[in-house]
Amino acid sequence: MIRPTIAARSAIEAYGDYEQRQIAVEELAELIVALKHYERHRVGADAVVEEVADVIIVLAQLVAMFGEEAIEAKVTEKSERLMRQIAAISKIKKSLNE
Repeated sequence: MIRPTIAARSAIEAYGDYEQRQIAVEELAELIVALKHYERHRVGADAVVEEVADVIIVLAQLVAMFGEEAIEAKVTEKSERLMRQIAAISKIKKSLNE
């Protein structure tokens, strides 16, 4: 789980919630572009790593803004659902191979 850092809280305090949400949108968009370019062999893994690092930084800010407990509960819920889906798919694949 990504936790709010001192830097995340300081950025929110210095620049404000709205501005940091806008930065988060920009950083997420930059990650999307880096991933698309990586798939087309236009950039290396280092470009993706840089954008992932930026996204993790802004995610820490978003967690601070929207509530660590609420986000952690939702992550747990969605992770459990994903595990159920994986188990169901594995069961289907296994039955097809028999």
